[in-house]
Amino acid sequence: MATFSSCAQSRPVIKNSYAYLLVTHAGMIAVDDNGNPRSNGVDSSHIIYIEAPATVIPVWDVAWLNNKAYSITSSQVSQKTVQVGFSQMDELIIIKPAAGNKLWRISLGEKIKNVRTIPSANKQKFPDAIILEGKISNKKFTHIIPNETELRPIQGQ
Repeated sequence: MATFSSCAQSRPVIKNSYAYLLVTHAGMIAVDDNGNPRSNGVDSSHIIYIEAPATVIPVWDVAWLNNKAYSITSSQVSQKTVQVGFSQMDELIIIKPAAGNKLWRISLGEKIKNVRTIPSANKQKFPDAIILEGKISNKKFTHIIPNETELRPIQGQ
């Protein structure tokens, strides 16, 4: 299990964050009438879990990844432990929140256009990070996940 550091304004309310990248390659790629591929056959999924105190309900505004803004959806995880998958080193990755905490699964949605740019200090300090912005009890915060762990693709994909 990998734990990543975080930064937040004032005192951090996010206890841990976990980010994973799952890259899958299509076996067969759809082509147009001229035989040209419709896509490159590579699909990347960003799997993010946030651990926070059970009394905290984060409301997410925007995520930044590779200098692009994305919408965010989140759902509280009901299981006591989550088996995320296998690392590239074939180690099973399991997340279990500490007592008194709960997990939230974060999904990145559509790219957002016409949104302000990422704060330059964060872009320069954390160029490969996932930067999440949101509110807790109507107070804005920023949470930075410095990197992702790449997962081994599931057999057959």
